[in-house]
Amino acid sequence: KIIISSSTVEFKDVNFSYSKENSVLKNINFITESSKTITFIVKTSSGKSTIIKLLFRFYNVIGGLIIINS
Repeated sequence: KIIISSSTVEFKDVNFSYSKENSVLKNINFITESSKTITFIVKTSSGKSTIIKLLFRFYNVIGGLIIINS
């Protein structure tokens, strides 16, 4: 379980692609606060795990911003 106390996480127009031919995320936007739960209701292979990997900097976004604590 990941606990981030008194924090906000914002994805602002985030874009990501594993290759030039295949965009995985396009213009993703959301804001969440600590102790809040987010549910992604999307089809299979639509980027849910990629969002977590981007948050933990396993990969770098190719566009947009991931903002932690403003």
